[in-house]
Amino acid sequence: GTVAITTEIGWGYVRRRFREWFLYVPIEIHFGDIQFQVNALIDTGNKLKDPLTGSSVVLLEYDAAAKFLPEEVKRAFMAFDAGDLGLISELLADSTWLSRFRVIPFISIGERKSLLPGFRADKILISEKHKDFQAKNVVVGIHIMKLSSKGSFAALLHPDILAEAS
Repeated sequence: GTVAITTEIGWGYVRRRFREWFLYVPIEIHFGDIQFQVNALIDTGNKLKDPLTGSSVVLLEYDAAAKFLPEEVKRAFMAFDAGDLGLISELLADSTWLSRFRVIPFISIGERKSLLPGFRADKILISEKHKDFQAKNVVVGIHIMKLSSKGSFAALLHPDILAEAS
């Protein structure tokens, strides 16, 4: 019985570490002079694309981005979340962020069709296995809800971004 319990605990640890080693990658998001790093989960189910450019979308928790974003962008996000799309163009009218703004249609488990606000990033740096890769033409979709209940990651990385960058 002791051997079985020890094996089960050990195997659970190996599976958890395997998932962390191969599915989680640190990414650094660049918006002009603003740059910040988050841990991302490589999400093979992420098929989000910007309908305007066809760029792949990284899904990012609002809380992970909020402390780095300018006030007008945070207010625009809140207006979007409240459904006031007209206010967004007013809030971003005198900002360079207006040209970055995107609206991404999506369907999520347990939700109907919806829209996700996003911003075109200048680049994303991906650190994987002691190598750094750069991806351009990426849109960062910002989601109000937590993506990880344990806080293991704050972003979902589209698998095409990793394939294109490496």
